[in-house]
Amino acid sequence: MNRCDVAIVGAGLTGLAAAIGLAEQGRKVVVVDPRPPTMPEPSAAISLRVSTFSPASRSFLEALGAWRRVPVTRSFGFSRMSVWEDDPARALFFDAGDAGRDTLGHVVENETAQAALWDRAAECCDLVSAAVDTIELEDRSARLTLDDGSRLKTQVLVGADGGRSRVRAAAHIEVKAHDYFQSGVVTVVDTEHPHGGTARQRFLDGYPLALLPLGDRQVSIVWSQPTSTARRLVGVEAEDFTERLQAASQHVLGMLRAPGQRAAFPLRRQSAVRYARGSTVLIGDAAHQVHPLAGQGANIGLLDAAALIECLEGANDPVLALRRYERWRRSDAELMSFGIHCIGAAYRLPGLAGSARRLGTATVNAIPGLTGLFTRHASGLGGRVPRLARPRR
Repeated sequence: MNRCDVAIVGAGLTGLAAAIGLAEQGRKVVVVDPRPPTMPEPSAAISLRVSTFSPASRSFLEALGAWRRVPVTRSFGFSRMSVWEDDPARALFFDAGDAGRDTLGHVVENETAQAALWDRAAECCDLVSAAVDTIELEDRSARLTLDDGSRLKTQVLVGADGGRSRVRAAAHIEVKAHDYFQSGVVTVVDTEHPHGGTARQRFLDGYPLALLPLGDRQVSIVWSQPTSTARRLVGVEAEDFTERLQAASQHVLGMLRAPGQRAAFPLRRQSAVRYARGSTVLIGDAAHQVHPLAGQGANIGLLDAAALIECLEGANDPVLALRRYERWRRSDAELMSFGIHCIGAAYRLPGLAGSARRLGTATVNAIPGLTGLFTRHASGLGGRVPRLARPRR
C-alpha cells in the first residue's frame, strides 16, 4: 500500500491548486483523477466553458507558478463591467481603476487553466490517472482503493471532486441545496463592435445574460434561462438563436455572427453542512456551488485551496488545522453564496420593488467610492484574503 501526507480526489482547478501549494510545503501529495487535462492546441477554437479569474485568483496562480503557463492567446483581461436591465445607458458601471487595479479579471477556458495547473503539479506531486473505487475513513487517516487495483493511505483526504462528491458522501456530510430550475446556455459568438475590455451583463426578466470578453470582437455567452427554455435555445437554428441573443443584449455589440456549438448546464445553489470531518476536508464545488451570475464559482473555490494551504502550513495536528479551515471558509463562502442568491432574487422582483432596485442602482453609481468598494470585494480582495492570494507589490 502506498502512503502519502495528502491525497486529493479531483484534478480540477481547486484540487490541483491545493496540491501544488501543499507539495511546496514539503508534503507528499497524490492527486487522483481518471481524466487528466490537456492543453488545447493554439489554433483550436475557444471552448464553451470558461471561468472569470479575479485578481486574487490570478495572484494565487502566479504564486503557485501556474499562471505563466496559461498561453497569453487564451487569456483575456477586462478592466470594466456594465450591468443593466432596460437601458444600457443607465447601467451600473464598475471600473478596475476605482479599486486601484489594472484589471477586474481574466476570462480563461476551464480546460486551459486546468492544464496549466496540471503541468505545474506534475513537477511536485504524484498524479494518478485512475478512478476511486472505495473510500475508507478513519479519524486521522483514509484509505483509497483505485480502479487500477492500487491502494493508498493518507493522513489528509481532500475532496475536490465536484458537486456530486464521492468523498463528501463517504464522510456522510449532508448538503443543503436549492434548485433554481434554470440552466445556463453557453456559446461563443463573434461581434460587429469590439467589446473594449468590458464584461457586460443584462438582467432580462430577472434572468442574467453575460457577455464575457474574449478576443477583440468575440465574447463568451452565459445565458441563464428556465431549463425548458434553455433546452429550446440549444436546439433552435443558429440564425434564430442569434436573433434572440441580439434582442436580449439590446445590440450593445452590434450584429452577432451565428454561433457554432451550444450547450446548457443546470444551475443550483448547494452547500455542504460541514467542510471538514476528521481527516477529510472539502474544497471547491464539493463544498459549495453558486449561481454563475457573478462569475465567482471558480474564485470561491480557489480561495478555499489557498486557505487550506495556509491552515495546514506548519500544522502539527492536521485535524485541528482542518477545523480552522472549516470555520474560515464556510463562513466566507456562505456569505458570498447568499449574496449572489440575493442579487438574483432582487432582479426578479416586480412592481415597486423593481423601481426601488433601479433607484438603488442609480444611487450606487452616484456615490463616489461605493462602486470601488463593490469592485474590491468582487476582485476577491475584500475581507480576509489568504496570503497566497494577496496581490504582490
